[in-house]
Amino acid sequence: MVTEQQYSEAHKKVEDLKNLYLHIIVYFTVNIIIYAASFYGFGLHKTFWDTSLFVTGVFGAIGVLGQWACLIGYRLIFSKKKEQSLVDKFINEEKNTGV
Repeated sequence: MVTEQQYSEAHKKVEDLKNLYLHIIVYFTVNIIIYAASFYGFGLHKTFWDTSLFVTGVFGAIGVLGQWACLIGYRLIFSKKKEQSLVDKFINEEKNTGV
């Protein structure tokens, strides 16, 4: 039987994933619009390689990667098994030191 806390945590994870996917879609949409406007509206040779045009893409990518790291990326470093072993280790240390 699934407890309400487990359901709540699972629901939050799904909402977070939906927000990540939305962030990725918005990131690509905005950048496509910016580059299309630069290419067709202002002339490729004048503005396409301008550094100010890449700022949106770079900072948007940093935001998407940060959100990904918060949701999924940490599992690449700490698997559930490793995380549980660290928790057990810290609990045992606290018991032994009496903290």
